[in-house]
Amino acid sequence: MKNIKKILCFLLFVLIIPLTGCDFSNGGGKIPPIGTFKLNIIDSNNFIYDKPEEQYSYFAPGTIIKLHSYPIMDVDLMMYVNGEFHSKQTSIETDEGYIWEYSFVMPIDVATLEFSTDPFLADKYYYFTDLFYWASLLNESTLKAIEVKDDYISVDPNDPINAPMIRYSEKIEDINYNLSILKEEPLVKMDNFETVPGGWKRIVKYITFEGQEYILEISNGLVFWNDFSSYEYFRFDRTPCNIPDIITESK
Repeated sequence: MKNIKKILCFLLFVLIIPLTGCDFSNGGGKIPPIGTFKLNIIDSNNFIYDKPEEQYSYFAPGTIIKLHSYPIMDVDLMMYVNGEFHSKQTSIETDEGYIWEYSFVMPIDVATLEFSTDPFLADKYYYFTDLFYWASLLNESTLKAIEVKDDYISVDPNDPINAPMIRYSEKIEDINYNLSILKEEPLVKMDNFETVPGGWKRIVKYITFEGQEYILEISNGLVFWNDFSSYEYFRFDRTPCNIPDIITESK
């Protein structure tokens, strides 16, 4: 009978440890609770005000973790999980005013949360369809024509030597070439990039059968993206790279 009680006590002890999230020390070192995984949080600007302390950053799979920040003017605060975009803030009302909340379910593995007001990570591949909503709307049935305008930056536009070169095409070869680039050409964000004066610029205009026009700007080989509050530059990552163009002009 005593042996049965000992076994039951041991099993109860083993089962309680993962549920309580207890923290144990061994010679000054932390031992993760059994059945839990480490949650790493990258928050370089300290937006999140209720991050768990190191010794309390182990969670059982399935645990719903909620973190909070104060609202930030004119920008969103994105949460990335293991390098992939997860969600942005949810605004909730409290007795002290509005705060932003972020919810995450702990997986069966170590996880890393990163908080940033930048919608793009520096070490991740993106495609035109990730950057521009309209790129996913274009296909052989919707895209009628392409106009490419090549120009110089910071030069006298009245000088005939500096006149821009404009090309136009409705050929299916050019349509398919550009559609392939918009969906398959990998791009990487330029981190801490500063523009330089001069160089060349390409404006690509995609014209649909319904008369809609979508504009893509490439400056000195870099794709330009912007919204109401920020802008970014992306480089082509494939060597050799394919850039939007009209390829049938020499045929």
